[in-house]
Amino acid sequence: MPADFLIPVRSFRRTRGTFALPSKAVLATPRSVDILPLKQLAADLRRLGASGRVLCGAGEPATLRIRRNPKVAGRDAYRIEITRDGIDIAASAD
Repeated sequence: MPADFLIPVRSFRRTRGTFALPSKAVLATPRSVDILPLKQLAADLRRLGASGRVLCGAGEPATLRIRRNPKVAGRDAYRIEITRDGIDIAASAD
């Protein structure tokens, strides 16, 4: 079944398994520049009846984590990996 995306992606690979967002999600980043978008996501979660606690610091267990990875090539490029353990967003830059 093809996936419909709000924002077109360069590539998409579906794997086996599922991820269920817990009612109390931890949203983490090692960089303070990501705090605002994570707070916006936490507000969206509240509207859906869940909660999101925002943490700034490396190494904290998290449901969703934003980080920088220079191997993600391209201006404004990012990679989202969703596993049964959580969501990892790797961005090329701020």
